[in-house]
Amino acid sequence: MPFRIAIFWNFLFGITALIVCYFIWSGVMEIYHYYALSASAKPIVQEWQIRELKNGKYLVAVKYSYEAQGKTWQGETVFPEPKFPNPYAAKESLQTLAPITVWYNPNGKHQPTLYKKFPIILFIRGGVALLIFLYFFGLKRRLKLIEF
Repeated sequence: MPFRIAIFWNFLFGITALIVCYFIWSGVMEIYHYYALSASAKPIVQEWQIRELKNGKYLVAVKYSYEAQGKTWQGETVFPEPKFPNPYAAKESLQTLAPITVWYNPNGKHQPTLYKKFPIILFIRGGVALLIFLYFFGLKRRLKLIEF
């Protein structure tokens, strides 16, 4: 295999390996945080807010307090989804968010959040990246058998 083609395949192989590692690491960390938030409490909402993003979309945020382990804790959560096209739509969505639960880590830092979602998309992305990596690996091995 000529030198330039070998460099190209090694570069492609390395980039896909880094992407696979990134998605796997992100997925493992998100799973850890998901399961670390094992305790829940009923919050006392102090203030609902509508926050504007740079792209003109809007998110809902809430400041709250809750009691856990004999103490009163403060928290703030910005809901990352859904993103609303205007502040009026975001304000209307507040009615659907009324029954909320605070999730926190009872061991050490509380890390409270109202948004606890299983990170399935990271595993899907990691799986696709792994398939692409294996494709390039197999293609590289196959091309080594064929001389140019």
